[in-house]
Order: sequence, then structure tokens, then C-alpha cells
Amino acid sequence: MKVAALVERYLAWKADRVCPGTLRGYTQHVAWFEDVFGERDWGGLGRLDVLNALEASFRTAGGRKLAAATRNHRRNAFADLQRFAAKRVEPPLAAKLTPEDLQRETSASRQRFPTPAEFWRLLDAARPDARPVFQFLAFTGCRPDEACRARIQDIADRHDGRAIVLREHKTSAKTGAPRLIPVGGTHVAPLVAAAVGDRTAGPVFLTRLRRPWSRDNLSTLWRRARSAAGLGDDLVLYGMRHGAITHALEAGVSTKKVQRLSNHKDPKVLDGYAHLGIAAAEEASAAAAAAYARPPVAKAA
Repeated sequence: MKVAALVERYLAWKADRVCPGTLRGYTQHVAWFEDVFGERDWGGLGRLDVLNALEASFRTAGGRKLAAATRNHRRNAFADLQRFAAKRVEPPLAAKLTPEDLQRETSASRQRFPTPAEFWRLLDAARPDARPVFQFLAFTGCRPDEACRARIQDIADRHDGRAIVLREHKTSAKTGAPRLIPVGGTHVAPLVAAAVGDRTAGPVFLTRLRRPWSRDNLSTLWRRARSAAGLGDDLVLYGMRHGAITHALEAGVSTKKVQRLSNHKDPKVLDGYAHLGIAAAEEASAAAAAAYARPPVAKAA
């Protein structure tokens, strides 16, 4: 089977299982494979040819190395394509790369999010139209794609508060449930109100040219602001989601409530987002010690 035909079948199959935003990600992360090998037969590809092409795809045309998280997404997409080829194609197609070839890297760039002081330095250096979007990500913990996709028509007053209700999101195909982003709080409501103005339809956030935002646009402006503020490359846009979740947990908000904010079906996933340090461990230790405090001894009459 030609590689181009396989990729086309794979993406058509994927389209029935994920939301459009996630599908765009898979399409982007297998594009290198089709670009290099599209007219060749899968059976004629050698492991080293595919591995070398994958490694080459980890750099942009200008030579800049993609972030570790992006490289991992690319590996995951190719592993998923191989599983599709082995299970959904007749006759089954043998894998080209081994699990060792596709082993995930430690995504160090996601292990740190800005301190409050760094965040405001970055915000001051950012383009004015990007500032409210960056604040929205920091305050709500939503994904950049979700902020870009949010529309004024999605804002709803529910019995339990005001929220952006997204029908299409990362896990909508899997859960069938909408994504709720709270926008009624004292910090978020003014951001949304200022962004919407007197408009009654269209994206909540617009660029200075009155166009919808995209994740790529936001990421580019984030990098520029980060550089202008003199901050390190380890601060990535998606880290704002990690920061929102971590700060909420450190403030004592229950895991159940934070899970509602982050929209994770499994609360265990929060362990990968929350980067609690030794201070959190000391606080937990102090609470445990307090529980075992010696009761006061009654004085003899």
C-alpha cells in the first residue's frame, strides 16, 4: 500500500474518533511521513529510512529544534499510525519502528511554569492583544486551542454559574460531554467582558486585526514576549495550564474541584500536571504531625 493512501485512510478513521482540533494535531504530526514517503510502498520502507526521516522532522526549515513535547506528539502519532496499519488494514502491515525508537523524551520544557513575577514581566513584554488571552489561560487552566475556539455564542448562564460551553474539545469524542470553562469569577469575567465588548457573535478573543487566534499565533507571540522579558526557553505556553492546576491544588482546592476545572476524566492525570514541591510535602507532614499531637495532661486537683 502506498504511504499516501495509508495516511489518508488513517486520518479518515481518526476523524470519527477525535474532535477537529485534535485531528489537526494528528494531521500535522504525520505530515512529515507523507511528505517524504508518500509515493512509496509501506512494505519497501526500511527502519533506518523512517527513523532518519522522523529525526529530521524534529527541526524546522530554519534549523530550530522542536520542543520535546512536540517531538513526543510526533512519536505518539506515528506509533498510532503503525497500530492502525497493523490492526485496521488488510493484510496487516508490519511496524517500521520499534517501541525503543519511539520512546518518549522527558519533556523538561513543561516542568516549569512562570512564577508570578515572571508572568507579569512576560505579560508586560507581550503584544497588547495577546495579554488577555495569556491571562485567560493562566486563570482558567484551559488549553490554548480551547481559548482560540471559544465563541461568544458558547457563553451560557447555567444554574451553577457562567461558563463557556465547548461541544467540541480534546475529549469530546471519547466522553460525549461538553467542556465547561468558568468565566463568571472576579478575575476572569472582566477579561471576557473587555474582549467581547458589544459583539454578540464570533470568537471571544480576537487579534489586533480582528481575526481569530490560532494556537500557532499565540505560541509565536509567547516566545517573543518570553525573549523580550529575558526569560528561559523552558517556559512554554502550555505550561500555563500546569500552573493553574498546581496553584489551585497548593491553595487547598479539592482534587475533585480542580478536576472539574481541568476537565480530566481521571483524577490521576492531575498528578502529571501538578508540580508540587517540598513545601507541599512539608505542609502535608505538618498536618500529619498535628494529628498526632500529644493531648494536654489534666492537672491534678
